[in-house]
Amino acid sequence: MKIQSMFYKEMVIQRFCQLSEKVMKDIYNYEYPADCFCGENKIPDEHFIFSENIMRFIEDAVNTSIMDEQMFMDETITEGESFSKS
Repeated sequence: MKIQSMFYKEMVIQRFCQLSEKVMKDIYNYEYPADCFCGENKIPDEHFIFSENIMRFIEDAVNTSIMDEQMFMDETITEGESFSKS
């Protein structure tokens, strides 16, 4: 796998923060909280809240994507083996 670019820690945190906000808005229509953690909005730690539903959605989406990618790779390898046996 080719690495296209590297991110600084702050950039990674900001992107994950934006991703969680997108899930909160687009999937749950603001029903569950996902406070900003990238520093854009200064929320004191003692007031920070983040719904497990949002975290679970992101984890499930990533795990599903990984399984899909692994199945695709397995199919590609299997197809390659059948071509080499011909």
